[in-house]
Amino acid sequence: MKKLIKVVGIILVAFIAFVIILPMFFKGKIAEIAKYEANNILNAQFDFSDLSISMLSSFPFASIDISDVSVVGVAPFEGDTLLFAKKIKAAIDIKSLFGDKGIAIKEILIEEPYVNGIVADSVNSNWDIIKKQNETEETVDVNKPSNFSLHLESFIIKDGRINYINIPSDIKGFATDLNVKISGDMTADTTTLQSESIIKSLTYIKGNIPYLSSAMISLKADIGANFKESMFTFENNNLAINAINTSLNGWVSMPEDDVIDRKSTRLNSSHRSL
Repeated sequence: MKKLIKVVGIILVAFIAFVIILPMFFKGKIAEIAKYEANNILNAQFDFSDLSISMLSSFPFASIDISDVSVVGVAPFEGDTLLFAKKIKAAIDIKSLFGDKGIAIKEILIEEPYVNGIVADSVNSNWDIIKKQNETEETVDVNKPSNFSLHLESFIIKDGRINYINIPSDIKGFATDLNVKISGDMTADTTTLQSESIIKSLTYIKGNIPYLSSAMISLKADIGANFKESMFTFENNNLAINAINTSLNGWVSMPEDDVIDRKSTRLNSSHRSL
């Protein structure tokens, strides 16, 4: 019995040492892949300050924390920050680290993201940063398999902030305290997603006229998603704008360049509070 206890103890110590030491070997590999993949497809500067890996907190998944993630534009938006996130956390299938079929990501959490969208004119917006196939030596081979395979079950945004400026249309939008949670099987071609979102303060201004001023927006919805056709159907849902409760019925289709939005609304409140 003492020998058995000793053997079990040795195995436990070895296992704990394994899950503590192993992340050190993969930290560099994952950081290198992440920066390479992003900068290989983006006409922007992608970077982060630190990457940490834990095998204990979410075993059998590896927990990866990336700090101070930034996407900064190049000409004609050179120096403008498109995206900054204080921290991005991901739960990664440990088995995928040992294979050559890509890293499988199960869950993503984004903390305190800041998104700064700018439309400068009819042809230039700062989020149009995906490299084109006909670009010189940095051409992206779309037929080459990526080192990332996404198997998401949960996507969360905490305490986000969004600025939107459309110069030609004279539109400004500002959202603060954005929180989003989307869960469901995002690996299937068709699925139903459960979504909960809230914006504690949303301001929308057009031509110096504020149509929304620090309005609270919340949406709780089941969304029928057809990822193959890029079509999303609103099912059981409730949209609230301050004291107004609205139900959305319909679907949103997103072809390559356009958004086709067909929906109907039902107001459940008889008064206005915007």
